[in-house]
Amino acid sequence: MRIGNINDLFINDAAQALYECWRALPREDNQICPKRFELNFANLPINFRQHAFILANHEKGILSATDIGTVVTSFLGERLDGQNLSERHGPSQMKYETPYYDAVYGQPCAGVLTRRTVNQQGTHANFVSCHLPLLDYKNEVRYLLGIVEITNVEAPELIGSPIIFDNSHITDRMLVDIGAGIPASETQS
Repeated sequence: MRIGNINDLFINDAAQALYECWRALPREDNQICPKRFELNFANLPINFRQHAFILANHEKGILSATDIGTVVTSFLGERLDGQNLSERHGPSQMKYETPYYDAVYGQPCAGVLTRRTVNQQGTHANFVSCHLPLLDYKNEVRYLLGIVEITNVEAPELIGSPIIFDNSHITDRMLVDIGAGIPASETQS
């Protein structure tokens, strides 16, 4: 994983605006992250809410997304609400995603994850997501506020050709210090 800086989180204008909203959320004394309940997702401006989502870490190995913006669901061609994304992505992809999510949830820190993926229609694209940590009622990072940028879109080569679902691979993982540092294992890599 690479180490980035705050500006690396700004994958698009929506990400920068969402970061500013995240920074403005109330925090208890000495807390790096706001609590999930402080964020009213429905009140986020539509121009960047449509790129956003909330990712929940239910327990080791179970991740699910909610409040998924229309840009994300339109590209994917399906709703992911409530699905175990770890299971959906499969072991080969999670081998690279799990250490990233462990770092972002565990430190906590922010991050950017880039995948080359394919949607339901066979369209390939870079699916870049930025993640900002949110606390649960026990002051543990259990949620991530995410934003997506979809780039380098390529239509299927052959109309009617078979589509291989879950054919994604991680092309970049970046961690960003938001005030709590970066995991020691990553600063030594």
